[in-house]
Amino acid sequence: MLMDGAPLIVIDARLVTDAPSGIGVYTSRMLSLIPALAPDLRFHALFRTKELLGATLADALPPNLSAEVVPYGPFSPKSQLLLPLLVRRLGASILHTPNFIMPYLMGCGRCKVVSNIHDIIPLAVADYAPNSRTSRLRAIYRMCIRLAISRSATVITGSQAAKDDIVRIFSLCDGKASRLRVIHDGADAPSSPASHTPVKDASDTTSERLVIYVGRMDPYKNVPMLVEAFDKVRRRLPFPVRLKVIGPKDPRYPEAETLARTLGAPVEFTGFVTDAELDEAYRTADLLAHPSKYEGFGLQLVEAMAAGTPVLCTDGGSQPEVAGDAARITPSGDASAFAAAMEEILLSPAVQGELRAKGAERARLFTWDATARSTLAIYRGILADGGAR
Repeated sequence: MLMDGAPLIVIDARLVTDAPSGIGVYTSRMLSLIPALAPDLRFHALFRTKELLGATLADALPPNLSAEVVPYGPFSPKSQLLLPLLVRRLGASILHTPNFIMPYLMGCGRCKVVSNIHDIIPLAVADYAPNSRTSRLRAIYRMCIRLAISRSATVITGSQAAKDDIVRIFSLCDGKASRLRVIHDGADAPSSPASHTPVKDASDTTSERLVIYVGRMDPYKNVPMLVEAFDKVRRRLPFPVRLKVIGPKDPRYPEAETLARTLGAPVEFTGFVTDAELDEAYRTADLLAHPSKYEGFGLQLVEAMAAGTPVLCTDGGSQPEVAGDAARITPSGDASAFAAAMEEILLSPAVQGELRAKGAERARLFTWDATARSTLAIYRGILADGGAR
């Protein structure tokens, strides 16, 4: 039951699905945190199904949060026509859509829109994923991003690197660029550094070392380069080492698996894993190797650092911004430099210890609570500027 009087903020949770996704996790975390931080405001969430609503809001709802199911998805043409009517009927002051798909006809109404453009990798990285739908519909994607920027009161981006790319690629004037606000995502720490497997002694040449990669197989993630670098390094090390590639398998991009078989390298492609399995991988890994050419944020880096896993990444996109001095960073696409850094870390317990300590400290900067508080500050700023009804 909605409380009367206070401004109402509608949060579009229709991208929360059964399959884990970055936007789904982001939306769920905001719904679990923001209403409790703002008892003076009302919140209303929109879901695709009753089951997803119940799974996301399983605990007792705070008195200022309600929810309902709508029979059309965010990508449906019906959503463009019917969602503005629903928001108007609810009397909302703000609609928050957690990606760039928003009701583009709402930009001039009394209800203000907050949207998220987490990154624009399809426009910032050449051939980022040539077999993806976004690549095939690149012109439409560009148009939707431009509309979201022009029709939103505020656009939240996941990193300064992503904001800089949006401003550059769309040649935004200062007025439109000022609508973009950087709020880093948070991370659910899979385990604490204290529970991580101890660093192996340099004299231990029998215990196997574990290198992990966490992410998708899209070409811009550069997993084949990781396999090639790993194969070169493991042949030079005095101890056995294994690479575990964690993430959904993608038949469109078989190159990494094919290369691993050709090289005869000890590489395991796990496919999707449970949260518990991912926790175990972070807890036991000697290194997270992330060769991606670009990241809009880089959640894996934060998760690894929070778990006490040393991190190796590239300078593509936001990775230096997120990792700071808590990771080894090599030039994007430089396979030789990446391999050299991997070898250095695996051979040196001292370097591993240094990265663990710095990583644990760095990870404390990225919490969902901080993300929620910064997002709430945006809501309040819009309401103070006349967004309240």
